[in-house]
Amino acid sequence: MKLTCELSPDGTSFLFKADSHDAHCCPPAGTPEHGEFRKLMDKNQQVVSAIENAWAAEGIPTFKTYLKDDLERRRSKS
Repeated sequence: MKLTCELSPDGTSFLFKADSHDAHCCPPAGTPEHGEFRKLMDKNQQVVSAIENAWAAEGIPTFKTYLKDDLERRRSKS
């Protein structure tokens, strides 16, 4: 796991992200390692989600909270 800080899409703040760094290196389907690696990726994604949900609960900005807030801003303008 790695903590990353990324500029928000609107460029006004930074967003925190937990990155498991495994999506880019999955063995191809049909190889002996693929199934077990996919299981590891799924577990890692659960950890990422738990981390980012805990951050959101504490008011720490994540991409998901940015999207939620942006949607609410757009709705309130309508």
